[in-house]
Amino acid sequence: MIIHRLKLHNFGVYIGEHTFNLTPNNEIQPIVLIGALNGSGKTTFLNAIQFALYGKLAPFVVESGKSYDNFLRKIINRHVPQNVGASIELDFSVAIEGKTRQIRLVRTWFVAKNNRISESFDVSYLAGGTETCDKLLADSWFDFLEDILPKRIMPLFFFDGEKIEELADESSASKILATAINALLGMDIVEQLHQDLNVYARRKLNTIRNDTEREEYDTLDNEAKQIRMEINILEERESEVRESIAKLQKELDELRAKFTSAGGEIFESHSKLEEERKELLYQAHQHSENMETFVAKDETPFLLILPLLKKISTQVEEESYGKHSEIVLEILSQRDENLITLLKTLDITSTNHQAVAQFLDRSRKEFDVATEHPRYLNFSDRASQTLSILNSHLIRDRISEVDASLNENASLAAKLLHIERQLASVPDKHKIQPILDNLEQCNQSINELHQESTRLYDEKCRKEREYEKCSRQLNLFLEQKSLEEVRQREVSRSIEYASKARKTLLNFRNAVIAHHIAGIEKLIVTCFDELTRKSSLITNVSIDSSNFSIGLKSRKQEIKPKDLSAGERQLLAVAILWALSRYSSRPIPMIIDTPLGRLDSNHRSKLVNEYFPKASHQVILLSTDEEIYGEYHRDLQSSLSRSYLIEFDEDSGGSKISEGYFNK
Repeated sequence: MIIHRLKLHNFGVYIGEHTFNLTPNNEIQPIVLIGALNGSGKTTFLNAIQFALYGKLAPFVVESGKSYDNFLRKIINRHVPQNVGASIELDFSVAIEGKTRQIRLVRTWFVAKNNRISESFDVSYLAGGTETCDKLLADSWFDFLEDILPKRIMPLFFFDGEKIEELADESSASKILATAINALLGMDIVEQLHQDLNVYARRKLNTIRNDTEREEYDTLDNEAKQIRMEINILEERESEVRESIAKLQKELDELRAKFTSAGGEIFESHSKLEEERKELLYQAHQHSENMETFVAKDETPFLLILPLLKKISTQVEEESYGKHSEIVLEILSQRDENLITLLKTLDITSTNHQAVAQFLDRSRKEFDVATEHPRYLNFSDRASQTLSILNSHLIRDRISEVDASLNENASLAAKLLHIERQLASVPDKHKIQPILDNLEQCNQSINELHQESTRLYDEKCRKEREYEKCSRQLNLFLEQKSLEEVRQREVSRSIEYASKARKTLLNFRNAVIAHHIAGIEKLIVTCFDELTRKSSLITNVSIDSSNFSIGLKSRKQEIKPKDLSAGERQLLAVAILWALSRYSSRPIPMIIDTPLGRLDSNHRSKLVNEYFPKASHQVILLSTDEEIYGEYHRDLQSSLSRSYLIEFDEDSGGSKISEGYFNK
């Protein structure tokens, strides 16, 4: 279990909304340190977590001596209107059936207009950023909580420094240790059962009466036996009907398999196949009519002479180019003639003059070639434009229509062929009909047996109600009119068995405690050695299972708790609490209020360095400025995930939180 977040709203000394992020960074930094002066809200923080988990069953609620309604009124911050109310949210993760689930608890309460408390409690699962409310879990919350953090062992994990001081006090240590061990081992339940057996025995002694109406009892008893016999007969008949249904169901499955292998499914779908065939034929007819309409269009015949149209287009382009070339050639010839005449008047060499003339001749030759291409179509510009439109748009669109039409025609033909093949495989009716008749008869028999089964069940239920009624009358008779000697014998036997059960429970309790105490004793020594680093100071711890007094030994002699210094006794108390929490083998966070108490500096250092970082996978320390400060604070840094400071604000009349710690 890991506590991730606590959000308080107008709870106790806290005014407004305040959120503590309590998730440890990693395994080597399990500690969250919360600093506060006395009266600022340390104990309220611890109480808030207990209240979020246990509600009205939280120890400080029970110990307050107030009614639950009065407690809820009192816990709302006194500077806030009571109709505004208060709330607590607690997020934590816990392993459920091998998977880690994150749970959010929300408790909200306020004083309604009728001056009554309105309270709500919601439980939600958190996953992937979504919150899913679980009403069923909220209704059974205390049963669920008993599996993960039973209330009886909660004080081993959530406690204040006074618990250490009480355990260190020899006069009160035995009582506290007895309570802790009994709670850890579940012996408090055994003790409660022992008391309940005493109450049961006393009540049995008060039930003896003097009535002798045996005949009435025998009549009721015989009637009950007769009804029970009739119920047994009905149950046997029900069993026979179920067996018959099972046999017929097997026969039905075999008939269905035979029906399928004989083509029965195709036979049943014959009508549907015929309808599909008609629809496909209609679609094919429609497609044929569409094709006729398409063929009748003006552009369609041109699809037959596509290669010829391509050649005509090429010839028209070449003829057009030839015409333009003649015009260009005539212009170029006139230009070149003028240029040659100009060159003759200029003072240039004959070689240069000849080179220019040759260049101009070469540039005109490409147009000479174009003018020599044969021209026999002589299309006008309008005819050429029409031919271009026909080639570029109309014919291309018609080709797309032809392709789509051919594809559709192929698809229809394939579907028709598939349908025809299926229709061809439909078996003859005279072959399949006997199987159909057997199937119908088998189904009818099964339906009749189901009706018979329902009738038998209804009759059995009626008889069972009669039997229950008769049994209630018998029980009432035994309670009110039983023969005195029978009742005395029953009471005597009950008292005798209750006495035996009490003795058995006592022996069981002693055996369980004796079995587990040895392990707890060894673990206390181990924890004490880890705290003191003095393996020779205490080598053996013994706990008397009858009165839970503690005996100590060193390597040389017995030690009495009073022989230890005050600091060593407190370290022993811490070792006991640490050992009990470790012995529980439950992954539960440790929350300690006022952890160092009246320890001297030497023993404080041992707790800071040896206990707090190892106490649990998550440790929340609630300290004043006189406990964890200076070197102790520095020693905690390597194990510290984060710190908070709770300060009382005189202006608002409530406490507020901030990240950080005392600046001392």
